[in-house]
Amino acid sequence: MITNSRTWTLGISLLAASAHADTTIHYMAQGDCPAIADSVEISGPLVRIDGHEQGQDYYSVFDGDEDLFTTMMPAQHKYAQIEVDEDALDYTGDVADSTGKYMDNQMKKMQAMMQQQCAELEKSGRSCAAMPDMRSLMQTMAAKSPTTETSDTGQKKTIAGVDCEVFAVLENDVKKQEVCYANPTELPIPEPDRKGLARGLKALNKYGQAFTGLAEHLGVKPKGRAPDGLPVAQTCFDPAGQSVGQNALEIKPDKIAAERFDIPPGYSKMTMQPDAPGQ
Repeated sequence: MITNSRTWTLGISLLAASAHADTTIHYMAQGDCPAIADSVEISGPLVRIDGHEQGQDYYSVFDGDEDLFTTMMPAQHKYAQIEVDEDALDYTGDVADSTGKYMDNQMKKMQAMMQQQCAELEKSGRSCAAMPDMRSLMQTMAAKSPTTETSDTGQKKTIAGVDCEVFAVLENDVKKQEVCYANPTELPIPEPDRKGLARGLKALNKYGQAFTGLAEHLGVKPKGRAPDGLPVAQTCFDPAGQSVGQNALEIKPDKIAAERFDIPPGYSKMTMQPDAPGQ
């Protein structure tokens, strides 16, 4: 009878665990310090990230089984979808590099055309204002953009039972944020969720890195980069270095409905990844 009782208790425990096999992460903010996301929902290989920007809500879904990243825009009833497998990321990087070269060639053609027009004006006795160098003009405009730098401070923290490493984010050499990143494979969540989240974060970072060549071509290259980790906590600072707010995550076991990761009915697809120039 004792054996049957233990078996029954174990069965109930397993059923309870399976009923809450998913994970929801909420970011709790205080003061003026917007979190990187409002929430993150994880169900094995599926990861949903909810956020808002410029007054617009959006959410993105990473499908680790299909290597797809889909962003939904509820206000427009549209979605954008990109492939993030290794071949697709290589292609994206090639497209970005080709775009930079294409822009360079177009600027050279425009420069040559303006110089020819100027020469014809001068032949007819008319004056021609000095033609600006288009490449230098673009680099000058890029130089006016804020320069960002991400660096490891060497500090470590434990927040809500999660170990993380502190990185500083500087804008024009002024510290704007401190972000504590955790290794997603060490989070206190179910193993399938750890693997799904780690894979999703790695794919998103690689997608961003695919545009490094284009950014360098335009003269806009951030210094350093954040790790392939999950932001656990964040502190924001004003120009004087005073803290103006902070946010931190809250992890809860959950049972997430499958449709939370689906494209809603009535949404139309928009193109997010352009073809390479000349195609």
